[in-house]
Amino acid sequence: MNEPVKLVMTWDIKQGQEKQYFAFIQEFAMVLQQAGFQLSDAWYTLYGAWPQISMGFVSEDLRSVESFLASELWLNTKHRLLAYIQGYRQKVVPARGGFQI
Repeated sequence: MNEPVKLVMTWDIKQGQEKQYFAFIQEFAMVLQQAGFQLSDAWYTLYGAWPQISMGFVSEDLRSVESFLASELWLNTKHRLLAYIQGYRQKVVPARGGFQI
């Protein structure tokens, strides 16, 4: 049986790249949504030891996520994101709803 999974990503915005980052991030989210992912949460941390940004996207199963993460579309989109951020991390976890890190 296929279980929903969540792609959890975290990062910090590079200093001086905030304007370009915020101009791009909606396109970033749209690419994942058009690929069949559903945005489940997006967090912006103002203070503390956590990553500045945390985003979660839910997919119907692990196979779909693995296929997308190997795609040219994802590799190009992630490459563009990396121009604006640092400390990028990602993981795929069982989708449980709510905040997951």
